[in-house]
Amino acid sequence: MRILWHRTLCHHSAARFGTMIRIMHLSSSLQFGGLERIIRNFAAYLDRKEYEFSACALDADGVFGEEIRAMGLPVFVLGKKPGVDTRLPLALYRLFRRERIDIVHTHNFAPLLYASIPARLAGVKVLVHTEHARMNFPDTKRRMVAERWLSRVVDVITAVSPQVKRDLVRYEKIRPDRIQVIWNGIDTAASVSSICPSDLRRTLGIAPEDHIVGGCCRLTAQKGVTYLLQAIPGILAKHPNTVFLIVGDGDLRGELERTAADLGLGDRVIFTGFRPDVADLLSILDVYVLPSLFEGTPLGLLEAMLARKAVVATRVGSNSEVVKDGMCGRLVEPRRPDQLCDAISSLLSSPGERARMEALACERVRSLFSLDRMMCEYEDQSAGHQLRTRCKATLAG
Repeated sequence: MRILWHRTLCHHSAARFGTMIRIMHLSSSLQFGGLERIIRNFAAYLDRKEYEFSACALDADGVFGEEIRAMGLPVFVLGKKPGVDTRLPLALYRLFRRERIDIVHTHNFAPLLYASIPARLAGVKVLVHTEHARMNFPDTKRRMVAERWLSRVVDVITAVSPQVKRDLVRYEKIRPDRIQVIWNGIDTAASVSSICPSDLRRTLGIAPEDHIVGGCCRLTAQKGVTYLLQAIPGILAKHPNTVFLIVGDGDLRGELERTAADLGLGDRVIFTGFRPDVADLLSILDVYVLPSLFEGTPLGLLEAMLARKAVVATRVGSNSEVVKDGMCGRLVEPRRPDQLCDAISSLLSSPGERARMEALACERVRSLFSLDRMMCEYEDQSAGHQLRTRCKATLAG
């Protein structure tokens, strides 16, 4: 079933007035990451007969920018300078005016900061903001005041988990009735991997008898991969026939590879870099690990659970609401290699427990974290707001 974001929002307006509704999503980048993938999904599920989608990255282009372009949709990259870039507000104002944008949807603080006032000045009628995840709560006083004030400019505020909402209420002092929680979702109807596991193992140089533990993420400080590497010697002491797959790329890749070498992990750790065949790689894992320091609703974790993988994740953000500890995975404290070691080793020793968790994890994602459900909730959010009236008035004028 193809769910269409913003279908309720001005659904009849475009047909009645013969005008396309123009929606632009703004993020800091369109590189590999969960937030960026959400924007890509918005692009893929848009009804192009009624709506014109575009994406704008303040800073960097990336793989999801390329995917959106491949759909025939425009992507704008502004090349933000490090720190505060005073050029961006004017650049955004001109962009919104030139593209005649009706709806601006910002993702996280920087796009909200740079785009909200220019959008209003440019005549954008609807501002939507989604907060995904942040490490630096509580913020500086200046940033808290800025987000609190800017939150009054936008029409709709969404948090991707109850924990993100609690943080916004506690630290940014945003009224809770202004924030709606909409969990991230993934395509639960996506085709499963059809690759032969033994062939993929052979390609990666992994023996048939080896266990495989892995994760897929951006290699940044947020994801806590350093702590997984520190846990590996203890795991290998109990399960020497284990290989660890680190799938993804990022600023810390070189440093992480050096750490693995310093720990003497040799060929027990494989850094694959960015791979488009994540579903294939998930199919050969025995345990999926997400050792993050902070999270919103991580798509990689949801995809691993959907792929029937027992998971070990840190007790941060919404992880504890996604993974029921002991039921469909194990939760550990962040920055605790010893706990990672114990949890992973225990699952490797218990194939029966892994199988039980795998089935429950898959069912949980299918019932609670589908992309269809997410899109429907965004539609319902729009229908319950005055956005439809605003768009009708704009198009009628």
